[in-house]
Amino acid sequence: MRRGTNPQPREIQLPRYYKPRWYQEEVFYAIERGMTRISLKAHRRWGKDLTMLNMLIKEMLRVIGNYYYIFPNKVDGRKILWNGKDTKTGVPYLDHFPPEIVKGKPNNTEMSLNTVNGSMFQVLGSDFSHSQDNVGTGPKGIIFSEYSKCDPLAWDYFSPALLESGGWALFNYTVRGRNHAWKQQERIKELQKKGKGKRWFLVDHTILDTGVMTPEQVEREIEEGMSENLARQEYYNDPDAATPGAKFQEQFVKLSNTTQISEVPFDDKYMVYTFCDLGMHDHMPFWFVQFMPAGKIHLIDFYINSGQGIPHYAKLLKDYSDQKGYVYGMHTAPWDIENRELGTGVSRMESAQNLGLNFNVIAKGSVEDRIEAIRSCLSRCWFDNPKCSHGVDALKGYRSEEDLKNQTLKEKIVKDWTCHPTDAFGLIPQAEQQCRQHQDTVGFQGAISIHGASSIESIRPKNSGGGYGWMGH
Repeated sequence: MRRGTNPQPREIQLPRYYKPRWYQEEVFYAIERGMTRISLKAHRRWGKDLTMLNMLIKEMLRVIGNYYYIFPNKVDGRKILWNGKDTKTGVPYLDHFPPEIVKGKPNNTEMSLNTVNGSMFQVLGSDFSHSQDNVGTGPKGIIFSEYSKCDPLAWDYFSPALLESGGWALFNYTVRGRNHAWKQQERIKELQKKGKGKRWFLVDHTILDTGVMTPEQVEREIEEGMSENLARQEYYNDPDAATPGAKFQEQFVKLSNTTQISEVPFDDKYMVYTFCDLGMHDHMPFWFVQFMPAGKIHLIDFYINSGQGIPHYAKLLKDYSDQKGYVYGMHTAPWDIENRELGTGVSRMESAQNLGLNFNVIAKGSVEDRIEAIRSCLSRCWFDNPKCSHGVDALKGYRSEEDLKNQTLKEKIVKDWTCHPTDAFGLIPQAEQQCRQHQDTVGFQGAISIHGASSIESIRPKNSGGGYGWMGH
């Protein structure tokens, strides 16, 4: 090349190591066709992550912006994609980015890289501590991998930012019961029957649709040790197949055949008892419960947030009292609320008491005892839908870890978004007798409606020595 001449532009071939199969093409080009929301429910071995990553690379060059690939947690993201390889070809997933388009070195700590045209790619976990930090960065595209295992609140945080940026979102998953992922696609199907939901592209592929495997091959896997329930779930998208390791699957199958997951209105003749699992940066869920006659338990409301301190939740409880008319009997928390914080030396219990919020504390118990206690009380529970839908999905998804190599279950519980709501729920059977005795002792007369803080002091259950309102007893 003579000095002073410009080098000839080099043609870059995309995809680099991937060619979409016939059944993947409609998804691979969906964004270019103007679809901004995609729900991909597909069987195992469909090629979901390989297809999605190559689609995302193509979009990064087509439209400059920030692009996120979100796994259930960061550990999965690092293992599966950032450090992972295509199991068929052995090609590392990151090698699907042509070196000519990558600017500088990838950031291994943040699991991110930049492209020469100004786009950014990052692998995230759906848990709050990771996703919330990136909400305000104006994403142009988001992929949720195994959305059925992801924390659904991550989408709630990202959705407004995508609306503002005009970006797109894709949810790929294999069925894990009738949880948030399954319900999302069913809801859009109903909208599309009414001529709505036109921005959504829906895919529902079993092995019968793609031919990747034959029923005979699946049957052979079952004969060789794979559970029939797992096969129905993984290859036929059966939402009613038992999820391996799910601790409360049997109980919720029975509940689904009743009216116990439906509208459960607040009854102003009874007090409201709350049960929470407190953390500083993790999920902090609250169940709002009314203990009814004949042993019935009404779950009338549910709230969860992350990264907030005690003042936030004290205000929440007061707001619910003012706006919804809840009059609280007791607020119950686990034993660790009494732990003192490093640096301040003040426990969260003391912080709550300084705000006028009193907690009933439950002693630490074993995981096994808590699971059995939950199983024993679920048949007596009525859950409001949709207010408690996140909590119900967490209970459904609470499960043991799988040993996929040996087709067995481990004793260890999967540590994900389902744990905190389940742990909080586990306090209910532990404290039920105490709460019912409290309610019987205090009594409660007439219909009560609280319209503001000034009226709290005027509301006194019979035989009580003080107002209950939002503070609890």
